[in-house]
Amino acid sequence: MLRSMVAALACSCATAPPAPVTTTSAELVRDAEQRATLAESVTTRTKSDCEEAKRELDKLRERDNFEQSIWIRLEQADLTVHLLADLLPRGTPEQKKTIQRAIGESLGLRAAVERRLRRVHAVSDSAWRAFERETSAAMDDLERALTPLL
Repeated sequence: MLRSMVAALACSCATAPPAPVTTTSAELVRDAEQRATLAESVTTRTKSDCEEAKRELDKLRERDNFEQSIWIRLEQADLTVHLLADLLPRGTPEQKKTIQRAIGESLGLRAAVERRLRRVHAVSDSAWRAFERETSAAMDDLERALTPLL
């Protein structure tokens, strides 16, 4: 009995006509155009994403370079403070007073620059140029406070 059912199913499958194909050439063309439009959209979006990623990377590099240059300048200022501290015991009373004042002033300026520098990656894009200018100016003030004493 099972064999007869399988045979009947096999016969009915073999004799069933194929499903009619109603796809016209216009539909094929429209389908190809839709696929091309989708591919172009994906390509455009990918290019746009790449350009945005490049801009973000450039911005990050700029901030990293700025941060590194200010840290280097801070290290140089620290060396100057140490040199001045070494000169302190050999100076005249007036020189000692000037050196102590300069070292005290420089510590406050250094702390201000360092606080600013720690925010370098938190500053918004719109505020970046002003932040960069102000931080450089604060670093210049620190260097000016120490330089004439050497």
